[in-house]
Amino acid sequence: MKRSPFLFILLCACASLAKAQDFKLFNRTVQVHGFVSQGFAYSNQNNFLTMNTSQGSGKFTDVGLTMTTQITDKLRMGAQVYDRGIGQLGRWHPNLDWAYLDYKFNHHFGIRVGKIKTALGLYNQTQDAEFLHTWAILPQAIYPLDLRSTNLAHLGGDIYGTFSLHRGGSLAYTLYWGEKNVEKTSGWFYSNLDTGYPVRRIFGPMYGADLNWTTPVRGLTLGESWSWQHDHWDGGPIVAGPLNGLPPEDNGKLWTAITPHKWVSVSYADYQRGKWHFTAEGLRDYEDTGLQRIDNAGPSGTAPGPWSLFPYGYMGWYVSAAYRIDKRLELGAYDSQYQYLGIPSPDHCFDRTIAARIDLNRFWDVKVEGHFMTGDGGAEQGAAHGFYLFDNPALTHTTKLLVVRTGLNF
Repeated sequence: MKRSPFLFILLCACASLAKAQDFKLFNRTVQVHGFVSQGFAYSNQNNFLTMNTSQGSGKFTDVGLTMTTQITDKLRMGAQVYDRGIGQLGRWHPNLDWAYLDYKFNHHFGIRVGKIKTALGLYNQTQDAEFLHTWAILPQAIYPLDLRSTNLAHLGGDIYGTFSLHRGGSLAYTLYWGEKNVEKTSGWFYSNLDTGYPVRRIFGPMYGADLNWTTPVRGLTLGESWSWQHDHWDGGPIVAGPLNGLPPEDNGKLWTAITPHKWVSVSYADYQRGKWHFTAEGLRDYEDTGLQRIDNAGPSGTAPGPWSLFPYGYMGWYVSAAYRIDKRLELGAYDSQYQYLGIPSPDHCFDRTIAARIDLNRFWDVKVEGHFMTGDGGAEQGAAHGFYLFDNPALTHTTKLLVVRTGLNF
């Protein structure tokens, strides 16, 4: 949208003032922080992340505003509003990213309730904070921008704490439960339009755990996350055609899909030593999905057809290395590999990336990144992962992508 560059310019102009916008409310200090980033992406042929990158696209903007306050010594509350316009993703529909009350009894035990970022992997809780990372685009095998809200947050509660292991370092834990709701500008909605199965809503319960071990080896952190979910998809009306193999009489019918067994696990390692920073993560998603077509296209569809169960899933991993040359310049590279394990055949997207981050000051950075990708991640089978048939009528097997992104935080 044309307004995104104007939004960026406006926030840049206000950033220096925003640092001083802490204020008092009922004799408590409310801290205000925020971030904004603007990117430009250019590819040799395939369009990426619903942007027209083959022609060069600046539709790559996001912004967040956070407010937090310490109500008592043990009770804290906060919230963040987030918005973005990345091609067709986000479309400038603001989201309440998180909002919670946090009561910390002691270092070993605390409780959060509200809408909470899910503890899943190293960066799920901070993936939108561009200024915290070396990369203009995080490794898409684990943190796909088009599927951002799939595992991002849950409406429910967390139990968390940290235990000292004495000479063995320390162990932090999080247990969570709640309900997820995928935003309607997620890539899943666009990929299902590609295959004639439009989606109206994706939601369902999720619960899980994260264990984070700060090892006795200086700078080394290891961890494991688990998530168990039960997804429910409401869709329709169906558009029958050769891509989904449905007969014309299925046109206009509603459909429902459930995933009674969805299991996601992420293993991660982070090592920082001197000017070096090494990271590795591996993800495995396995699902049993059931699909049911409903004969009546009305809102109270009747005479449902039989359930058809099929396995689905994906796996991904990446390794990265970054080196801080001086306080202004950091160089890095990663190898990100994603494999779609769907039907009728598997597919993949491998991405080798080199990057440079320039810190102009404490609040402003510029990143230049080159991506060398093979595969489309299952786009021709309706799997959302960066590439979509609606803006790639002639997909090629390889993609070269240049990304320039600048971010400001306050």
